Amino acid sequence: MSSLRFQQAWLEPKAAPWDIAAQKVIVEEAGGCFFNLDGGSTIHGGNCVVTNAAIAPELRRFLEVK
Repeated sequence: MSSLRFQQAWLEPKAAPWDIAAQKVIVEEAGGCFFNLDGGSTIHGGNCVVTNAAIAPELRRFLEVK
């Protein structure tokens, strides 16, 4: 995970639940979006995408996530 100030999305192609559990809670509480590459929203999906609500729909289309 990068801490760059201008980052708008984070893609983790392979992750264990304990690697992303805290991020999911923090991002969703702050109004961001957390989803898996298969369209789900679980820490048990094996991967995740984290982004802000403004670009989430466009990012889902780009990544072909349902």
